[in-house]
Amino acid sequence: MKIKVFEIPSRNMAEFAEVLSKVGLDNEIKGTNEDNEVLINVFFKPSQRESILDLIEWVDEHVSYEDEEDDDEYDDDDEEYDDDDN
Repeated sequence: MKIKVFEIPSRNMAEFAEVLSKVGLDNEIKGTNEDNEVLINVFFKPSQRESILDLIEWVDEHVSYEDEEDDDEYDDDDEEYDDDDN
């Protein structure tokens, strides 16, 4: 499985949570960063890549950051981990 880390401003959390629930991917809130954005790990399999891309597209269209310095679709903090159940 892979993990995509989303950093969502608190003002957008309710909308993001609604979209996240519709795609049905496992996720966890990890806390906040120094910019008071909520850190959310979203877990996905390669076969669920389209759902992750949908979330990324939603964030690109609906979330504005005060400091827009990183426009990469996948960040360096994206992680992979092995899950023996898959």
